[in-house]
Amino acid sequence: MLCVFFQALLQGLRHSISEPKIPVLMYLKTAPNRFFTLLSASRYAAISLLFFILYASAFGQEAWQPTKSPTGYEVLFLSSQDKALWAGFGGLGLFYSSDEGQTWIERGDSVVNPFPTALQRQGKFLYAGTLFGGIFRSPDDGETWEVVNKGLGNLSVFCLASLDKTLYAGTSKGLYSSEDDGESWSKVSLPRPYAHHQAIFSLLAQDKQILAGSSGAIYVGSRKSAEWSQIAMPTLFMIQTMLPLGKTILVGSSGDGVFISTDSKTWAKNATLNRALTSQNISALAFGPDSTAVTAATGENAVLYKDKYLNENAPKEGFRRLAMHQKTLFGGTHSKGVWTYGPLPNEKSSLSLNMKTPSLKPAYTIFPNPSPQQFVVEYQVQNTGRVFIEFFSSKGEKLFTLIDEEHGPGVYTAETSLSKLPPGAYFCVLQLDGNTFFERLVIAR
Repeated sequence: MLCVFFQALLQGLRHSISEPKIPVLMYLKTAPNRFFTLLSASRYAAISLLFFILYASAFGQEAWQPTKSPTGYEVLFLSSQDKALWAGFGGLGLFYSSDEGQTWIERGDSVVNPFPTALQRQGKFLYAGTLFGGIFRSPDDGETWEVVNKGLGNLSVFCLASLDKTLYAGTSKGLYSSEDDGESWSKVSLPRPYAHHQAIFSLLAQDKQILAGSSGAIYVGSRKSAEWSQIAMPTLFMIQTMLPLGKTILVGSSGDGVFISTDSKTWAKNATLNRALTSQNISALAFGPDSTAVTAATGENAVLYKDKYLNENAPKEGFRRLAMHQKTLFGGTHSKGVWTYGPLPNEKSSLSLNMKTPSLKPAYTIFPNPSPQQFVVEYQVQNTGRVFIEFFSSKGEKLFTLIDEEHGPGVYTAETSLSKLPPGAYFCVLQLDGNTFFERLVIAR
């Protein structure tokens, strides 16, 4: 359409300047005709340009384009807050854009640590988590900042979330909360089977609960209760991003794809999304314009919107962060700055309709648990197929395979002795009916 516009414009100019020389009197007599010829061509060009603008606004930008953000720095987070797009650039600082990425303005100057990792609005304050400097608070939308680290036992903050009037901070050594606008922080007491489970990589406030993603586990708690539960995930990888879709929750792992739950207690792989993605390292999940999911994995050909890949002109290093801002998708890269794609159209997709939690009941149980050495695994097969039961150490090292054979429908039991293994926690992984299930067991002597 744009080419038609330029062709029409050139045609009008050609008619006006390339005619052969004629006598002055004849030139004056034919001037009105030439004027209307040029006017018609210009009118056609203007109409073509109008159609081009309407087409672009209706169908969106069909390729990734770089914004005018800083480059050469890793984008540590992207967030749509208060009608502006915010970004944290590792080693540079905190920036925001209120014009779709055309201009970026630094916020925080030298006060905020130059490695901002998260941004959260709560009440009248804006909070920024940083990689080495803890948490900063601003009462004036980022104009001025102050350090609020009292009681914060670790200054490496990965994520922030707000539930009711409580602010939560996930750090490299645990979860902290504040009920006084960040004036003081206290360590949240989480179930602690192993120290490496205590790094909190992602947070989500959902249905009066707070979910904290760690390695191989999600911790679930609420403001009203001091008790937190540990949900063993069907993976040992980090849970590094979370996305609520109504009552459904999607989480992305650092190497095992996307998992889905409708109650935050039972989890299974989302086979539809994982089959569509080229990489199982899920770096970001973001809303679409109609509350469907946009999924990103690291590497090339890795951004998926509904059942369509958004890879036209995408940087080869892939996207580490995503944010939906005013129906436009923004992606943060490792060194190429912030890019934009959209506006995204609202259109139906078979992929988005299949985001349902697979049937998880009955799956399997292990008893007695804990046990000194003898364990019984009971599981039910609904469809004829291959069944795998494998045991892993707490570090993800495969120890042995208990079952590797085809089963018909029915209930089965398998017994094993772990007398040669030292006391501690281990993991039993069941692959059944196209799903992977995960259970923690404890050897106690």
